[in-house]
Amino acid sequence: HTDNTLIKNATFASNWESHDVSVIDVAQHTVIKKIKMAGIPRGMVVTSDSRYLYVCIFSNGQLQKIDINTMAIIKTFNFPFGAKRHILLDRKKNIFYVTDMYRGSVYIINAADDRVIKEIPVDKKLNTAKLSPDGRYLYVSSRGPNNPETYLKKGPVFGKVFVIDTETFEIKDWIWGKNQPT
Repeated sequence: HTDNTLIKNATFASNWESHDVSVIDVAQHTVIKKIKMAGIPRGMVVTSDSRYLYVCIFSNGQLQKIDINTMAIIKTFNFPFGAKRHILLDRKKNIFYVTDMYRGSVYIINAADDRVIKEIPVDKKLNTAKLSPDGRYLYVSSRGPNNPETYLKKGPVFGKVFVIDTETFEIKDWIWGKNQPT
């Protein structure tokens, strides 16, 4: 769809069961389109210029880039096997931070040219990430190990919240995050 007015009124939802992303017209409360993904979509972020949507693929560790104007996948990033979970954009630095639950890493990606800057090994079972208001620190939660019976029950060890310096990309500190923090 090429109606830019409609695109500006769109939001996106990742759909685990159907392995697609719904494009939703928020003014009309309708699904405009569904975009088939390479696996289970998880975290998503729109670029500062609203031209692209980046989608984490949880089931195989890929990252896919969608041109919002054409609603087409224009790039697939292949990484070593993983489970991409969360993505956020530092709009001042134009850098993506992507968590990988399987690899226990955070990927730093230059949003201007899609170049991977660094993979930072952090801890097992990474979940959500959040930048400090000034962008100086990235906070990343790790769930800790699953309960051997089921992940729905309290795990045997608490998770952690890590603090990563966004200038040096080094882990500065961590705190206990209780049971499976996100």
